[in-house]
This record gives sequence, C-alpha cells and structure tokens, in this order.
Amino acid sequence: MSPLAVTCRPTISPPRVEVIWEAPSQNLCCTIEYPEKAPVGQESSALRDFVNAKWPLPRPRRMIVGGEFSMVLDSEGRLHDFDIRTDLIQRFLHPIAPGDADYVEPYIQASFDEGGDAECCPIEEALYDPAQGIVCLSWGAADRWCNIAPTLALGLAADGKLMKIQLSEFWPRVPEARS
Repeated sequence: MSPLAVTCRPTISPPRVEVIWEAPSQNLCCTIEYPEKAPVGQESSALRDFVNAKWPLPRPRRMIVGGEFSMVLDSEGRLHDFDIRTDLIQRFLHPIAPGDADYVEPYIQASFDEGGDAECCPIEEALYDPAQGIVCLSWGAADRWCNIAPTLALGLAADGKLMKIQLSEFWPRVPEARS
C-alpha cells in the first residue's frame, strides 16, 4: 500500500462535481468533470476532429483501491471519480471556506503496477454533518486544504499526502444511528 501524493496546479475554471448517495447499498459516488483543454501545438481540421470524435484513442486507466474505497484517475492523472461503501457517522464538521480560495486541479501519484492499479490504506473515518451538508472521508489530520470545486476540497498533509476528501452542500438521506 502506498501513500497518495497530490500535486495541485492552479486552474481558472473549476470542474463540475456530481455526487450520488445510494442509500440501500450505502454507497457514496462522486464524479469530477474538468473543462476541456484546447490542444497545444496541433492544428485543427474538420477531418481530424471528426475521426477523433468518432474513434477516440483509448485512455489509460489508473485505479486506486483501499478497503471499500476506490478512486479512478483520468489520462492526465487527475482525480476523476471515487466511491466508497460506508456507514456515514454523524458528527459536527467545520466547513472549508471556498469563497476566497483559488481552484486547483489535483494530480495524484501512487505506486501503480503494469495494469494501472495501486493500493492505498482504507479510509479511517467517513463522517457526515447533516446540519451543514458536509461529508468528509478521512485518513488522518490535514495541514492544508486545496479547493477543487465549490463543493469539493482535498485535505493534504504537510508533505502533500492525501488525508481528507470533503464534499459540501450535500444532504443525503442517512438513517438515524441506532442506540
């Protein structure tokens, strides 16, 4: 199992984030769609654009798994989607202030095998604050936060290791805790 290192690069436009809570299976799914980048150093032609759209080249797949948690990276190594099957523990959480922050694109590094797979430690806690609509997946304490989108932030350790994934403005229907 390797730690997940994150390199953050500034971006002008934040990605679109879609979060789904599947209550019967207790599965939290999140997909991140980044704005298209203009091709660099390549002239556009109608025929090339048509061929690329009709028969796109396969993109390399990178997947990271740890316990009930899985994460997929796009062809550039950015966080593309993640999901976790978990019981969300209700607890008060502090929101991340995205208002003044600049957005970044997260590039994730791990020890991948030839097939594009890597293992990470399982999530230590999956927390939910129903009053504020915050879900936080945690591997430990974060020293700094990187805002990916208005509703998605990553908490990093001082050395750049991924420690938290926090979603805001999300109110899934979570069953009450049993006594």
